[in-house]
This record gives sequence, C-alpha cells and structure tokens, in this order.
Amino acid sequence: MLFPAEMAVVDTAGSVFMVEAYASAVRDPLRKLWDNLTITDASVVVTVFALSWAVSSAVYRWRVA
Repeated sequence: MLFPAEMAVVDTAGSVFMVEAYASAVRDPLRKLWDNLTITDASVVVTVFALSWAVSSAVYRWRVA
C-alpha cells in the first residue's frame, strides 16, 4: 500500500515540476537553452558512466576468466 501511495506523490510532484519547467522555457528563450544544455550534460554523464561500467565489467571478466 505504501509503494503506490509514494509513487502517486512522486509522479504528481514530478509532473508539476515539469509543467513549470516547460512553461518557463517557453517564456524565456535563454532558459530554454540552459535547460537543453543541462539535459544534454546529464545524458552525457550517464552515457560515460554506463560506458565506464561496461568496460570495467568486460576487463574484470577477461581477467577472471
């Protein structure tokens, strides 16, 4: 019972945040650029982390085998 309640609260809060973020991006073009750069940077960091993890895992398996 707690998990669905928590998910409802978190999803609602996330939706409210995103509506405000999109609205402010429409009002201010510089804000839209900043938001796009931030999302791009976050995507690059996640990709680099995933790539590092995959290489590390492959090296570990190669050295153990």
